[in-house]
Amino acid sequence: MSVHFSHVVPDDYLALNLLTLCFLALILKGTQPSRQKWIEMSTDTQQPDPHPYSLAVSAAGLVFVSGALSIGTDGVAVPGRREALDAAMDRMTERMATADATLRDVVKLTYFVTDVTLREEANRQFEALFSAPRPARTFLEVSSLPYGATVEIDCIARA
Repeated sequence: MSVHFSHVVPDDYLALNLLTLCFLALILKGTQPSRQKWIEMSTDTQQPDPHPYSLAVSAAGLVFVSGALSIGTDGVAVPGRREALDAAMDRMTERMATADATLRDVVKLTYFVTDVTLREEANRQFEALFSAPRPARTFLEVSSLPYGATVEIDCIARA
């Protein structure tokens, strides 16, 4: 059975974020602060401006990677459907590497796209990059993304 979100309204997006925070709270429950490893990435060559958040955080044996946008080294949105998907995945993979994680470690992946018709292309990318058993995945259409990007990908991976 497959569930499709054709449109995510602000309340749905808020609910999704709250569920993610609840999941994170359950994972971190009982975790000693000294066991958490906050990973700071000193530069993100494709980040147009400074960001007030960690690009990747390792805690409780997992790596939480912030959303990676489909923007180029010049900070401009990457044109083309597959090119945008690949750019976002490449940025996410770079962030994972700061925690010594690879695509083989991914247990949950989330695509945020501005055009739901990217789903089939995202499926092809997903199948090419991940072998069975594949990670869990969520695919959401959003009204817009920063810097005019069309794709954002985040993930949770094993540390």
